[in-house]
Amino acid sequence: MFAVSVIIPNYNHAKFLNKRIDSVLNQTYQNLELIILDDCSTDNSREIIEQYRNHSKVAHILFNETNSGSPFLQWQKGFELAKNDYLWIAESDDYADIRFLEVLLPCLIVNEKVGVAFADSNTVDAQDVIHPDFYKNFRNSRFKTDKWNYDYIKPGIDEIKENLFFECTINNTSAMVFKKNLLQYVNFDHLKNFRYCGDWFFFVSLLNHCDVAYKKEALNFFKYGTDNFKKGTRSVINYFKERFMVRYYFWKELKPYFSAQKRKQLYRELGIEMRIQLNEMLKRNSSFLETIQSFTFLYHINKSLFRRQFYNSLRAYIWKN
Repeated sequence: MFAVSVIIPNYNHAKFLNKRIDSVLNQTYQNLELIILDDCSTDNSREIIEQYRNHSKVAHILFNETNSGSPFLQWQKGFELAKNDYLWIAESDDYADIRFLEVLLPCLIVNEKVGVAFADSNTVDAQDVIHPDFYKNFRNSRFKTDKWNYDYIKPGIDEIKENLFFECTINNTSAMVFKKNLLQYVNFDHLKNFRYCGDWFFFVSLLNHCDVAYKKEALNFFKYGTDNFKKGTRSVINYFKERFMVRYYFWKELKPYFSAQKRKQLYRELGIEMRIQLNEMLKRNSSFLETIQSFTFLYHINKSLFRRQFYNSLRAYIWKN
């Protein structure tokens, strides 16, 4: 029987922890170990986690003495502790249908080429109201298709060039299971530099080396509006900068797989994203150092694209003012 290692990385999600942990321990597929990692939470997370200390499925509980500053460092710690060949990163503020593993795990077992299997997600708001089909509808609308209304299996490289390179079309890590041997393809030194788009970087790293399976049934429940960014760290500039970082890290390797039309589409969309960044820099009260750092980053990514979008943004800004 195939076993799964489930990793719950937590930081200050005490009010969601019982539901999250119980949704793992109550899975209909029971051949699993649970690893709970707390990144020095300041709420009562420790008290809740300790309730599960003696559960037979809980293999490890670790509390950091200082905050790591990155969820991806916690992921890596969990991967090192995991003893099984199949992994599930179950984010601490989400929860799952009890059939999550029962449905997704066979996708990895039956077809040896499939390394990643993910399900659709429902969103859950602050009042615990479930909003069905949000992600399915968003993806279908974004790419003008009905693709995500149906189950499918396809080469990961096809998924990347059709959709994933343009948008993070895997909802979040809680929605997927994957094979541990794919971790050899992830640059963790680069991953830890992300705050906004690290999961996207992670997904592309995996799918570049395996097939992917998708299940249309929403087996994951994603809680939105519960992130733990410290006050003042959210930044439109940095978010779009990281979107660039994801694509350009892989671009040299993946470029041959894209048709001329797809490359043109990507170039156009990157230009739009760059313009959003530049407009944001011009209209907000950014520090001089932050602005120069962001401009330098964008300039070195693509000089001609930067010049064109900077000119367009500056012209639009002057015209409005």
